[in-house]
Amino acid sequence: MITTELVFVRHGQAQCNADGLVGGPRTCTGLTDLGYAQAEQAARRLATEHLKKPFDVIYT
Repeated sequence: MITTELVFVRHGQAQCNADGLVGGPRTCTGLTDLGYAQAEQAARRLATEHLKKPFDVIYT
């Protein structure tokens, strides 16, 4: 049987989220320092967990 694994990853904390605002491409100024740390942690985890089983497709 063929199985499919889906992995969803949310970006790190954005400045608009930290300010309690709804952000978008024109209103958000990017990630906070915490957001960058969260993104780096997610990247390391994905790299180690999927070392032997790489992703077939990545969507953004």
